[in-house]
Amino acid sequence: MEFLNGTFRGSTYQTFESVTDEIISRHLDAKVNRTIGIYPMLQDETCWFLAMDFDKQNWQQDAAAVMETCKEWLISASLERSRSGNGGHIWLFFSQPVEASIARKLGSAILTKTMERRYQISLESYDRLFPNQDTLPKGGFGNLIALPLQGIPRREGNSLFVDEAFRPYDDQWRYLSGVEKLSLDRVQSIIYELTKGGSPFGIHSWNDQEVDESPWIQTESNDHSSVISDSLPSQVNVVISNMIYIEKKALPPTFIHRIQSLAVFQNPDFYKTQAMRLPTYGKPRVIGCYEDFVQYIAIPRGCFEMMDLMKTHQIEAVISEDVIQGIQ
Repeated sequence: MEFLNGTFRGSTYQTFESVTDEIISRHLDAKVNRTIGIYPMLQDETCWFLAMDFDKQNWQQDAAAVMETCKEWLISASLERSRSGNGGHIWLFFSQPVEASIARKLGSAILTKTMERRYQISLESYDRLFPNQDTLPKGGFGNLIALPLQGIPRREGNSLFVDEAFRPYDDQWRYLSGVEKLSLDRVQSIIYELTKGGSPFGIHSWNDQEVDESPWIQTESNDHSSVISDSLPSQVNVVISNMIYIEKKALPPTFIHRIQSLAVFQNPDFYKTQAMRLPTYGKPRVIGCYEDFVQYIAIPRGCFEMMDLMKTHQIEAVISEDVIQGIQ
């Protein structure tokens, strides 16, 4: 893979090659196996776009769900089928350089809103954002993403922008020319609208420091007591075993997502690595300790804050125990 600016990272002395029409032509040429990749983050830690990466088995369903969220909130987003055809990227383009941290908040807010509507989306998607970190790693350029419209994959219908039915647009250039670019004001407005001033994750604050000054004080962004407006059942069956199993029957996705968030926490290793300006690839920003079954959502036994959540929404928890008693 070639790099924009010709960056070669395996040498003490780096050389930079200008992007020319010839280099771009090789990327677009279906007879030449060449791909241009780009490091999204600039030296001042801003970026011109945000890309969300989906590459699991159910990538189409997850990407479609995110695109539905973008459509609902009038957010201009473009879906590209990846070079392999087994994944996709959702691109959001900016009209001006936006701080990487703000761009990532935008992506996280969109994913969180999608999870409220469709809680099955994987938490791992949070760390498939490009840029992949808020700050430039020490001595590096961040994470590389391949640009769309690579010549050879295009022959198979890949590396192309697609519509809601995953059909490539007939004229890619005409499609791209009509894509709206988001201004900084619009980005900040979307983040606020999606989060209501709280956290893009719906859990904890966006605090990159290793330790909060007063972690025992609950803030607006990690308060699970805000009332959900969706219709809720009067009773929910809860089984206490190796984990706490909450029956999902009649529970709306927004409430299930709220239960999930009780078992999600920020990964201290991610923030320690980021603070040292080292690559954070493969280190999730957040860690989820819940399990999703067909009939139940399971959270660790220590998450009894779940009872407060039930009480706030006037739901009676019908508790039964299925545990093995130890020898007396």
